[in-house]
Amino acid sequence: MARSATSRTGSVLRWGLAIIAGLVVGVYSAQKVMTSPGASFATARGGIWRTSLDVGSTTANPYVRAVVARRGLLGLSSQETVYYNAVVDRDGQPLREACDYEVTGKGLPARWWSITLYAEDDFLARNADDAPSIDATSIVAGPDGAWKARISRERAGAANWVSSKAAGGMALSLRVYNPAPTVIADPLSVDLPVIRLLGCRETSQ
Repeated sequence: MARSATSRTGSVLRWGLAIIAGLVVGVYSAQKVMTSPGASFATARGGIWRTSLDVGSTTANPYVRAVVARRGLLGLSSQETVYYNAVVDRDGQPLREACDYEVTGKGLPARWWSITLYAEDDFLARNADDAPSIDATSIVAGPDGAWKARISRERAGAANWVSSKAAGGMALSLRVYNPAPTVIADPLSVDLPVIRLLGCRETSQ
């Protein structure tokens, strides 16, 4: 009788430990997705930008929904907006305030687009520069539509500038509004802006 009770107790303990282990793994994986920008999204051409057509869709899986909720996206459907996110430069190095970057691109197949910088807390960088983004309306481009923008703490004479002051680790969010059917059909084939490292300082001040 005592042996049977001991066996039942052992089984309960094993099941309890298994449930706890499952919860720990589940919470850890969800946290990794939510704190790694674009972790649950597909990688676009060049390996810099990530996207998912499930944003704003009823078919979005729990991970995509969690990322959207954490990032505070409005979450429009892909017919209205396609979202791209970048946390590394073209060489795969993490974007950070201590470095200066040049972003180059050309007109995108959409009615309008914007690129916005988010700080490591997923909010706009807390500074007084009033330069959190660039967009199709405000960008200064060449005759062929090509443009370049500086991402740094200081404008340094750039015609197009996004301030990274007080950003720490950072991410760039590209929103393509009213995209062409080709974008919706294959968002990973679009010629997206390139993010090139210009240089870094030892510390961000």
